[in-house]
Amino acid sequence: MFKRNFGSGLLDYVHSVKLEAAKQLLAGSKLYVKEVADRVGFADEKQFAKWFKRHSGVTPTAYREAFTRTRLNNI
Repeated sequence: MFKRNFGSGLLDYVHSVKLEAAKQLLAGSKLYVKEVADRVGFADEKQFAKWFKRHSGVTPTAYREAFTRTRLNNI
């Protein structure tokens, strides 16, 4: 029923919400990756890093570095 109404399964939706929250925290704060993992519902930092890479294509640290470089180039 969820998939019919929203176009994706419930688990995919939850993952997308968590991924966006993690990206915002990585880009907009100086929190450690472990703290970001905790805030989006992962008790294990390594498991979070694997999950993040699987869903975004890059590690959390690489995402933060790329975002920082992009932001600095736009200033």
